[in-house]
Amino acid sequence: MKKIFSVMLIVCLFSLISCEKKKEVKRHHGKMLPTFSLKDPNGVAHSSKSIVSKGMVLVVTAPTMKQSGAQKGWDKLLEETMPKGGAKLVFLEDMQPSAFKGTAKKEMKKDYKEGGPTLLLIDETGKVREELGVDKNATAVLAYNKDGELVHTCKSGPSKAEAEVLWSKVK
Repeated sequence: MKKIFSVMLIVCLFSLISCEKKKEVKRHHGKMLPTFSLKDPNGVAHSSKSIVSKGMVLVVTAPTMKQSGAQKGWDKLLEETMPKGGAKLVFLEDMQPSAFKGTAKKEMKKDYKEGGPTLLLIDETGKVREELGVDKNATAVLAYNKDGELVHTCKSGPSKAEAEVLWSKVK
C-alpha cells in the first residue's frame, strides 16, 4: 500500500511540475507587449506601439552594480549583431532598485545618443518591468515581433550566439 501511495504521489508531483512549466511557457511566449509610454534620458516620450513597429529586442535591467555587467555585455553583443534597418534595440532601465537614481540618470543622459542604434527608456516606478514579467533586480532580454508579440525570452548571461538568435526571432 505504501509503495502504491508513493508512486501515485510521484506521478502527481511530476504532473504538477509539468503543468507549471507549460504555464510558464504560455505565460511568456505569445504574450503581447503591454501598452506604455516612457521617456528617454532627454525627456522625450516613446510609446510601446511606436518602438515595436519593426520588432524589437528589449533588454530589461536596472542601474545597479549587480546588473551592470549583464547590461554592458548585452549592449555590445546586441549592437554588433543587430541587422541594419530592421528591429530596434531598446534598453529599459527600472529605476526602483537603484540606490543612486540621480547619479544613474545623470550618467545615462551624458552617455545617451538620441537617434543612435539603441533607445534607452527610463521606468521610474518599475511598473513596466513588472508588467513585462521580469523579476526585480534581474536582467532579461525579450524579443518582440512587429505585432508586439513576445517571440523569444533570454534570462541567461550575454552571448553572441544568443544575441543572433534574438535578432533572428524578430524578423
